Amino acid sequence: MAETADNKTAGPGPANAPIRYGVVGLGRMGTIHLEVLKTLEPRINVCALSDTDPKRLHRAKKLFPAAEALPDHKNLAGRVEAVSICTPTETHCAIAEYFLENKIATLVEKPIAPNLTEAEKILWASQASTTHLHIGHIERFNPAIVKAKELIHKPIFIEAFRCGPYEPRVHDIGVILDLMIHDLDLILWILSDLDVQLEDYSGQGLSIISPHEDLAKVRLRFKERTTEKPILVDLTASRLTFDKIRKMRIFQEESALSLDLGNHKLKYSWATKLPLKSLKDIATTSPKLPKTNPLRQELEHFLNSIDQTKATTHDVHPREAWDALELALQLIHSLDKKDLYSKPRAAQAVGV
Repeated sequence: MAETADNKTAGPGPANAPIRYGVVGLGRMGTIHLEVLKTLEPRINVCALSDTDPKRLHRAKKLFPAAEALPDHKNLAGRVEAVSICTPTETHCAIAEYFLENKIATLVEKPIAPNLTEAEKILWASQASTTHLHIGHIERFNPAIVKAKELIHKPIFIEAFRCGPYEPRVHDIGVILDLMIHDLDLILWILSDLDVQLEDYSGQGLSIISPHEDLAKVRLRFKERTTEKPILVDLTASRLTFDKIRKMRIFQEESALSLDLGNHKLKYSWATKLPLKSLKDIATTSPKLPKTNPLRQELEHFLNSIDQTKATTHDVHPREAWDALELALQLIHSLDKKDLYSKPRAAQAVGV
């Protein structure tokens, strides 16, 4: 077992004691984690907070006055049993490796890492230390997609739209790793029960307010191995809009699903008789969905996974996060991207 910064070892507390929890990275996402973790007391005890920004530490202390404020995340070892890492993507690998090597259960916000090499290091650290690792693909816990997955059997065409305003906190990555990766993970999860293979992919991108793609539209072409039937997937992601849109539509041979992931709503339509002669031959229902907070569901799942006596309702393997990242990076590298961000700066540099 790796030694902690204070020459202690991180171990479980007494039986039935709250899980000692820490949060690293106290920006927007870290603050949301803290707000939800507050609702999970007394099951957990948020006893340590870490951020390099003193102002963020001071703000977080208002929510958890008893928690220790520690600028260096390494000082959490020996103090916590589990941790949420909500720092910029480029820092995930070093921070996650440290906690996993110290046998501290680790939740890393998506994407797992900026590249496959660092993602593999995180997975290896978890495996080598036999320490639980969870990657924060929160949409897996959205009640609309959980119910929809029960109704998906023979998809033919899937389309998803995920749009919202640009947030400077994610300046280190483009819209594919920031937003579209949610839908890539969902697509791979939806199709995981089918024997499919990815045949082809293509996409267009636009860079306008950052050096990365800010708007991306991609097409994926899967094929069922047994029937050789194609499954087409169109995904659009943008951080150039004021309104947040999180929608998905799934068309099957005899039915269709329309999901509003932002508002946790689902419509299911099916043919009452075939062949269809008019819209009157289509029935539609809106299944009643549980009113849940996906992040709370995810954190509860994470805690249940740590506590072997609790049954988990989802099976989210870190390798699936690696798969989503691999596909996202392939799309980024293959994008036909138009760059409107660097051109004005290049013109200014030469005095145009």
